[in-house]
Amino acid sequence: MGKLIARGKGADDVTIPCTPGKTTTKGVNSKRVYVEDVLVHCDGDKNEFHTHLTTDPLTSCKPSHNTDLVATTTSVFVGGKAVGREGDTYLDVPCAKVVLSKVNQTSVFAG
Repeated sequence: MGKLIARGKGADDVTIPCTPGKTTTKGVNSKRVYVEDVLVHCDGDKNEFHTHLTTDPLTSCKPSHNTDLVATTTSVFVGGKAVGREGDTYLDVPCAKVVLSKVNQTSVFAG
């Protein structure tokens, strides 16, 4: 079985180590494909804009930023873009590995 498909519009959780607490999925590329009444989150969609809260002067994170999802499925596409799945990552930023950490639906999977 594959991994749970992610959805945009804040439906699922993103772990961002440089910012304590949760942020969420944000944008959606799909204008037609829904999973449990929310449009799916695809390759290139961004996580929520967030402020970098660490006090480490050596970090090279921008004070405020968001990053694009790098979806890794090779079998499920929406509008030519791979769907995001639980465990997929966002473009690396120098200070953190940003992960689509929790999909809050339990019934739709992609390989």
